[in-house]
Amino acid sequence: MANVITLTTQLLGVAAVQGQLNQLASSLESTLGGRIAKLGGVLTAAVTTPILGIGIALGHMAIGAREAEQKFGVLMGGMAEDARQFSKEFQASMGVSARQTREFITQMFSMRDSLGLTEKGALSMSESFATLAQDMAALHNVSPEQAFQALRMAMLGNERPLRQFSVVLNESTEALARSTLGITKEKDELTQGEKAMVRYVELQTAFAKSQGALANNINEPLIQLRALHVQFEDMMVSLGTLLIPVFSAFLALVRSAVPTIKGLVDSFVNATDMTKGLALVFIGLLAVMGPVLTVIGGVIRAFALLAGGVR
Repeated sequence: MANVITLTTQLLGVAAVQGQLNQLASSLESTLGGRIAKLGGVLTAAVTTPILGIGIALGHMAIGAREAEQKFGVLMGGMAEDARQFSKEFQASMGVSARQTREFITQMFSMRDSLGLTEKGALSMSESFATLAQDMAALHNVSPEQAFQALRMAMLGNERPLRQFSVVLNESTEALARSTLGITKEKDELTQGEKAMVRYVELQTAFAKSQGALANNINEPLIQLRALHVQFEDMMVSLGTLLIPVFSAFLALVRSAVPTIKGLVDSFVNATDMTKGLALVFIGLLAVMGPVLTVIGGVIRAFALLAGGVR
């Protein structure tokens, strides 16, 4: 009898310890585990995802800037260094984007053959229009890109974009420009280069009041805000440049995996109809497994609740 009592006591002790362990496990699951999971979710949403998004955006900006610089070097040729120095000095004095200035110069300079201009003449005209676009933006409250494209399209013969600046080019403005240049030839006798210079003088005359607007309004909040934006953009491009090797390594990894993936796809394509059917059935089973298990788990939980209620 004493042995039975002793054994019962031991079993009760074991049961008590087991109950405490169960309570501890439940506590860890509901408190520590839950808190860690919640912390992980918060960190993912508040830190990991934004950092990943910012990194991708910075890398995209840096890659775009690098491509623009490559295009600039190719199209500008021997004039690249002079144009680059101009853009740097323009940014230092007026706070405008040197990259945007180079982009403007590149777009205008690339038209030199169709306009019949020499390299030096095309560079001088391009720098002048890049400056005028910034002045127009400061005076008319438009973006420098919008102002520059209006000038560029006008040089190509499309004068419609100039209407937003209340500018109309006609025979009178052309005659005045030819007189300014000292050209006495008739219009149909002009060379392509002379026609380009006439249109250039027309535009410079039409926007005479805009010239110098950027310098005159350099302390205005809008101009200062644009300069601040340029500084932040330069900083982001610099940071993004540091991430380019990471993107390159990732792309190399993806490229190395492409042959393997292609081999698997080719194997599947060349497989027998029966193999393809079995593979599709297997994929379908995997697709529905999650929902099915969810339903089964819900049914089991419902039966468990009903059994507890019966007891």
